Amino acid sequence: MSKGVSDEGLIFETSEDVEVLPTFDALGLKEDLLRGVYAYGFERPSAVQQRAILPILKGRDVIVQSQSGTGKTCVFCLGALQSVDTSSREPQALFLSPTRELAEQSQKVCLALGDYLNVQVHVCIGGKRVSDDIHTFEAGVQIVSGTPGRVFHMIQQRHFSTRHARETHTMAPAAMSFVRLHALRRPLGFALLGLCGLGQKPFLSAAGGALPLDELSALHQKFGGDASVWANQPMPQRARSGGTISALSVQIPALERLAPYLRPGASVFDLGFGSGVMTAMLLAAAPSSGVRVIGVDLEDKVKVATENMLKTSGPFRFQREQFEFLGGDAFHYLQRWKDEGKTFDVVYSGCSFDPDTQQLALFLGRLKPTGAAVFNLGNPGKQGMYFVADGGKKCELLMRVNFMMAESPLTPPASDSVPLDPSRLGQWIQQNIFTDKEL
Repeated sequence: MSKGVSDEGLIFETSEDVEVLPTFDALGLKEDLLRGVYAYGFERPSAVQQRAILPILKGRDVIVQSQSGTGKTCVFCLGALQSVDTSSREPQALFLSPTRELAEQSQKVCLALGDYLNVQVHVCIGGKRVSDDIHTFEAGVQIVSGTPGRVFHMIQQRHFSTRHARETHTMAPAAMSFVRLHALRRPLGFALLGLCGLGQKPFLSAAGGALPLDELSALHQKFGGDASVWANQPMPQRARSGGTISALSVQIPALERLAPYLRPGASVFDLGFGSGVMTAMLLAAAPSSGVRVIGVDLEDKVKVATENMLKTSGPFRFQREQFEFLGGDAFHYLQRWKDEGKTFDVVYSGCSFDPDTQQLALFLGRLKPTGAAVFNLGNPGKQGMYFVADGGKKCELLMRVNFMMAESPLTPPASDSVPLDPSRLGQWIQQNIFTDKEL
């Protein structure tokens, strides 16, 4: 490794044979791509671009780690745009991002840089109609920028063919790495690499926090799940181990949002634990140790769920001190915890709250202002699964669902219905739950 200081004052550590090219012209880019670079407003490459673009163009395995705002997005966009064959309408490069916003940003940058190439770049993310993705893939696209859940679904349902994909770029906010696919024998992240063919060149993040989908899928099956079900809509299934269980495609988006909040020592509440599967998935997805889950469900669920948790094997072996299952009315416990001042870092509900009652207020009232929640809200036929964080400032509708309603005599009707629109719901949460709490 060699070290050097760039003209931007940044210290870089690189492999010995990495060239530093001070101009875009020196990279040997296609003429039309070079036109797009200058039209975008670039005059000269940033320090990280001077070092990282050429090795990618040479087909090297590359790891790039740099601060936000130093030009990493341009690095992998140029690598993909230089390598795609615009005469083919098959997907040839895939950008994976941990958030929808990053996926959309990457698409916009790629389209701008490739403005003179006649390249098709599609953003494949949740929150948009699946039928639109299907139509786009049928029409033809060269580059796909998406989030793991939706991309995995499109690949497994065979709408997104990876036969011609040469590169996969998986991003994190401050790091990016590039390794060859044939070096990876197990599915990584969301098992996308296991669905792609050999000889491709995926670019994977060195610090992305991707969920171990292969292991989570196996864990889901041990609780009675069916890992073959990847419908966009939830598909509740009768679990062999007791209770009911939703499809993995429903649980993964929830885990994806909640994982960053499962910090060391985090406390978690699981309302309606059923067979114990979501408690297990939350502990398995936690990037840190010391997380503890308290779940509440009907009394007859406690024994079977506890047995399910303790007999897990493989990479996830849960200990009794990691979880506690309580039997009875969940809203009785929520009211008691309210009186005691007990709060949680993460709260999750597999049941759907009635918007005409005080159920959601009691539930979110036990969430710390800095924590995160995933819950279902709405009456049968009009339910949604929502993600809320940062005191309601973040409020996202993840998908439409049709789950069992939460019922309790301890939750009287509310004076006003809770709004189902995510923007109005976020405002309602800020005004009714976290008004007097500091973030």
